[in-house]
Amino acid sequence: PISLAMARAETYSALHPALSSLHSADKIYRPIPCDIWGVAITVIVKDAAGVWSLASAARGLFGFLAVGVNLFLQLFMLSYVNKYIVQKAVHDSQEDYAVYHREVYDSSGNFNHTAWRDWDGPAMELCNLAVSKVHFSTGIVFLWSARMIAEIRASIRLITDLHSIAALPEQATAGDMIHREPKQQVIIALSCGVR
Repeated sequence: PISLAMARAETYSALHPALSSLHSADKIYRPIPCDIWGVAITVIVKDAAGVWSLASAARGLFGFLAVGVNLFLQLFMLSYVNKYIVQKAVHDSQEDYAVYHREVYDSSGNFNHTAWRDWDGPAMELCNLAVSKVHFSTGIVFLWSARMIAEIRASIRLITDLHSIAALPEQATAGDMIHREPKQQVIIALSCGVR
């Protein structure tokens, strides 16, 4: 497993040229997220910065393709929901309102009470446009909002964690960003290009 190791700010305020100071500094360990962004971090830090081989190129290609496919699928789902659900609902509502306006209002735009009372058009569909199934809609909006707040919080934590990792000293190589400990590999520094 790979972890992010954030060093305390005072430890890295005056880095010594030797890499040993990065290895021995006090760290706060956080696991890399088990999602597509964790894959991207691992690929960028471990494979893109390491020694190039066919295996690392394949892992890097897989990581970047996985991130690309993930983003593509999210955009694809949003566009299909918009096209087949939202636009259809808006179109149906506009048609219902056009029928209502055509049959209940006179040619000068005045409301006809008699026509409204006798109207057999889509009255209930129009009345339910504002809010339908209030308790269900409220529950769905609450669950969605809670999930989005959790996603935003996780994203902010990840960004904060990544920016808390020390800068890689100039004399170090990209392979020095990862420190291998007995039971795990730890990202102890990031170069400017990787950050």
